[in-house]
Amino acid sequence: MEKESERPMAELFTKAGRIRIAVEDIYYFEYTSRMLQVHTREGVYEQQEKISECLEKMRPYGFAMPHKSFVVNLDQVRGIRGYDITLMDGSIVPLSQKKGKSFREELGLFLAGRM
Repeated sequence: MEKESERPMAELFTKAGRIRIAVEDIYYFEYTSRMLQVHTREGVYEQQEKISECLEKMRPYGFAMPHKSFVVNLDQVRGIRGYDITLMDGSIVPLSQKKGKSFREELGLFLAGRM
């Protein structure tokens, strides 16, 4: 069992204040109504940040952008059917046609690197 201190943590600056959450507990980020929603095991948090800044910060932890409004934790992807990405919690995130090929490649490389 990994100790808390060894798990990579993300720092979120939410409306409720600063919180730290384990990267593995984040399912995805969604940019909507000029806010970044962070969908996690504990619930949904909101913070003001650009989706591009979020991707830059989270990419080293295995996150990728399947659509201009979403950044997804590749470790939480259960499967892809057509242009729908199903995550481990059952939520469905869109895969844009434009980003489809590169996202699938990134996911393949990520999964290959874990074997």
